[in-house]
Amino acid sequence: FVGKDHIEAVASGEEFEMYLGIDQKVKVGHELTRKEVLSKESSKTTKVRYTFAITAENFRRDAAEVHIADRMPVSTIREVRIDDLEMLPEPDEHTEDGLVTWKLQMEPGDRREIKVEYVVEFPSGMSPASLGIEQ
Repeated sequence: FVGKDHIEAVASGEEFEMYLGIDQKVKVGHELTRKEVLSKESSKTTKVRYTFAITAENFRRDAAEVHIADRMPVSTIREVRIDDLEMLPEPDEHTEDGLVTWKLQMEPGDRREIKVEYVVEFPSGMSPASLGIEQ
């Protein structure tokens, strides 16, 4: 694959970021490990707890600094609430719009796991797919 990109002017010695493609020796996975409905069928609202595992593995012969970015749900709908957000380990950065970033220093052969869990509460007439939570 050959491509083009554009970067702004950079002074000599100044740091900048550029995406150069996938490092085949660093693997990152994101998996839904548990989905639990917490509310009763007759309830006016539905509560669902989602648990995710993000894994990172370094198959390189040298250490790697791996940045993992993900987006946590942030409700813009008054009737939809996000509660009990738990991330282990805590991210290095967390913005108000839900963007989270972990910066992992990984030695050769390291495997790390990040656990993310939260509860979404929404009116029973809505579906997780209509809210963009599930496909």
